[in-house]
Amino acid sequence: MMPSGNVNISNGQGQAQLDIKILGNTNDMKVSVYLEKEPNGQWKLIEMQK
Repeated sequence: MMPSGNVNISNGQGQAQLDIKILGNTNDMKVSVYLEKEPNGQWKLIEMQK
């Protein structure tokens, strides 16, 4: 399964919004995440909703 959403990067800075389906043993769950990246930095989780 591939996540869906958007990723935007410009001059090393970026934002991403992804919708991810998580498969569990008894239930599946959909999660939405919002990430940000500073120039020369790593992606950081800003918000997560289920």
